Amino acid sequence: MEKSIISKRKRDSIIDDLLTIHPTGPRGVLKKSDYTRDYKWSNRHRGYANITGPITSGPAYPHYGYDLDTLQRVWWECCKGDLRSYIRGRWDDIGNKAVSRRENRLNDRLKVAHEAFVKENSRGIWECRPFYGLKLFVMAGNEATAKLLTKTMVAGCGIKVDEYMRATRVNVAEPSLLSHYNNVNVSRVSSQLKGALEKLENARTNIERYREMLSALEDFGQTQAELLGA
Repeated sequence: MEKSIISKRKRDSIIDDLLTIHPTGPRGVLKKSDYTRDYKWSNRHRGYANITGPITSGPAYPHYGYDLDTLQRVWWECCKGDLRSYIRGRWDDIGNKAVSRRENRLNDRLKVAHEAFVKENSRGIWECRPFYGLKLFVMAGNEATAKLLTKTMVAGCGIKVDEYMRATRVNVAEPSLLSHYNNVNVSRVSSQLKGALEKLENARTNIERYREMLSALEDFGQTQAELLGA
């Protein structure tokens, strides 16, 4: 069982706050006057719409008083970002429309925070791709450090790193999470290796069959020609 990076009680408390029209924030001090209704992009509507959000210069901006690290932890503990599954698991007595309403509001608030977290060049777990097909996960303070750590890790393996190596921040800096990502990565690579070895074995078998077939064709062709007096 994976270690939780935020308590279920705190997670659910923050979710309940974000589901209200005017969240009060982590200290419960935000008011209705800290919010406004503007015409802007909405994940819920997949387009522009009139939605309630924090006043740009107010204390609720940009993420309802919560820091990105905390909201990322909440997002991860909601079934690793599967908000609909989290809602169905927590409120198993509500209908599809109610599930969708809650999911849509969280998409406009919690998912947006997750997207902002991923884009932020700060401390966390980074997914680095030294070259196409290979992922490495490191804990680093920023993108440049993550790339440097990755290059150091692969240097002793004789692996050539792509000039434009990609690095993406994927989660908060927690050792248990780093182990999770590495374990998943090892399992993925092991599966790919198994598939590659099976293809190689099949290729070897086919090569031997083709050699036997070619030899048979050559013998048969020569024998048939001799029988026909060619």
